[in-house]
Amino acid sequence: MNAAIQPPEILRALRPSREAKSGGSALWLLAMRQRSVWMRAAKVGLPIGCLQAVIDQGDVWLSHQATVGTLAKTIISPLVTLSVALIAAAGTWVEKQRTLPPPSVAGAMSVLSCEQLPSMN
Repeated sequence: MNAAIQPPEILRALRPSREAKSGGSALWLLAMRQRSVWMRAAKVGLPIGCLQAVIDQGDVWLSHQATVGTLAKTIISPLVTLSVALIAAAGTWVEKQRTLPPPSVAGAMSVLSCEQLPSMN
């Protein structure tokens, strides 16, 4: 089976050996490829970054005294906040993956829960 098409259970089973070799960087790289991580960062980081830019440089823009430096600060401010939010969202995703039970434990838990259901006979 192609490594890019492997189901998440197989990736979780391979995770300990990858983390041991790379110090967990493979999991961080995988987090940066998740749409949910980017969406969370964008929802939090961009509005707050824009608000910060308005607070910090708004008076300069309103007084029509903007310079190239003001323009650079206005653009960079939301990007810095987005970067912080992205790191936080990726860290949350990585921690969530690390706390998931291994596939063998998850499978055993589902078997136990099915066996404990009352029979419909």
